[in-house]
Amino acid sequence: MFNSLQTSRLAESAPWRLSPRLSSIVNLTGVLLLVTAPFWLFELFGIYEEYAPISLFAAASTVALIMGVNYVLILHCTRRHPSLRRLMAVGMLAKMAAAGLYITMIVRLYNYATDTTHYYYVAQSMATSYFQTGTLTIPNPLWGTNFPAFLAQCIFVLTGISLPVAMAIFASMSFWGAYFIYRAFCTGFPDSTRFDMVATFAFLLPSCVFWTASITKDSVVMLGAGIATYGFARVHQRVGLQGYALLVTGLAVTMTVRPHMAGILAIAFIFPHVFGANRTGMSGLALKVIGIPALVALTWFFVSQAETYVQMGDLSGGKAVAMQVAKNNSGIGESTYGSSLGSRLALAPFLLIRPFPFEVHNFQAALASIEGLVLLVLFVRRRKVLYRTLARIRSNPFAMFLALYTVEFTIVFAAATTNFGLLNRQRVMLMPFTLMLFLGDSR
Repeated sequence: MFNSLQTSRLAESAPWRLSPRLSSIVNLTGVLLLVTAPFWLFELFGIYEEYAPISLFAAASTVALIMGVNYVLILHCTRRHPSLRRLMAVGMLAKMAAAGLYITMIVRLYNYATDTTHYYYVAQSMATSYFQTGTLTIPNPLWGTNFPAFLAQCIFVLTGISLPVAMAIFASMSFWGAYFIYRAFCTGFPDSTRFDMVATFAFLLPSCVFWTASITKDSVVMLGAGIATYGFARVHQRVGLQGYALLVTGLAVTMTVRPHMAGILAIAFIFPHVFGANRTGMSGLALKVIGIPALVALTWFFVSQAETYVQMGDLSGGKAVAMQVAKNNSGIGESTYGSSLGSRLALAPFLLIRPFPFEVHNFQAALASIEGLVLLVLFVRRRKVLYRTLARIRSNPFAMFLALYTVEFTIVFAAATTNFGLLNRQRVMLMPFTLMLFLGDSR
């Protein structure tokens, strides 16, 4: 146990170098972001800011301050990691560019008909009311769809009403969620040799960068899931009570916007703790006797909290509910792939690599398909690593968590989603975790 703890700490603190190929990718990405900066900066500030109550100079100055604070934190977190520092700096720049592109998508493709603009307008109204009355508006219920707007209202009260400022803060939240995911990998797989690849995917995987760079639930979930996962990894390396505090905090953050996601994470956390190979003898039996009822109770609690997502009155209606959610989703956008529940579940293992090329019907789907093909190549090339990782899931609680979370998420979202647009956005909550399964073995 002591050796495992020491190895984990060394994995988190020991510097590593990017491979030549990854170093070239990071350098090229940085150059492209700098060259295209006039475009995405104009998109970030030029289209929407003219309608905001605060001046363009005030908005740009606030975003610059946010970027400065983030960079100071990066310097602190990478004191002995020059390669990680370069990667994180490029990753933060990519987040800001993605925020500008997100506004482009909102305005030019969807004519403001998106969740982000809804949250913005609601937050703007609540912040205006605060400036007039001095009373902060607390929606009822606070969690779920209302929470991003409430959080944006709090930001506007402090900084003034500005869409770019709010997007920069939400993008920063997801950025640091990615950092915690990287740290969780270092702790959970201390003997891995691919820290550079995990960090590169965490900070530069296009869909994860783009879909979490705006005022969305996904940004909050990325932060919460990252904190909780890092806490779980620390708990199973016996690194004190801080792990438990991080785990609970991360689940609480996730639950503010997506209770069902907190439930999926909680179940995946508890199973390794109860059924790991290290739980043997009378103490292991006692833990299972206590843990199984606790698991059932906690599962039921999170399922009841997820009613706002699936409109589930009781567990017996699960199939009908999933079909109803899928029917509602199928009318959104031009990327529907409606089919029977059975066929969607049969294709669940391909969730991360769809749409297939023959399913592409628009530009956004084409980009998602290209990314899926790249991931497919990676999965095929690293399949032996996956086999070795799965072979030791009982002895490695972190690997068991990743496997359980992947299975849970895949089944739930494959059953409930028939729209590629929604799928591409929501599966960013799965991608980093599944990728870790393919990168965890050191051999």
